[in-house]
Amino acid sequence: MEHDTKTGIVKSGSAWLLVVIADLGIKSWGDVAAMLAALYSLVLLIEWAWKRIARPIFEAHGWIAPRKRRHIETTGHGDL
Repeated sequence: MEHDTKTGIVKSGSAWLLVVIADLGIKSWGDVAAMLAALYSLVLLIEWAWKRIARPIFEAHGWIAPRKRRHIETTGHGDL
């Protein structure tokens, strides 16, 4: 009996998921690919804005701790 209940819940949940996806206008795999590409582009834009714009402003105001800069140790000429 418990297995039947879980199976029914999973089936109805997946049916509602498909209804929501269809309401978004996704009707083919090409639409899925386009939506994922747009989502990935949005994530990249947000990351760029955070690194180049928001984080330096937040660090300047002291709202977040500044990043620790890496120090590259240099050796003399010819030293390995």
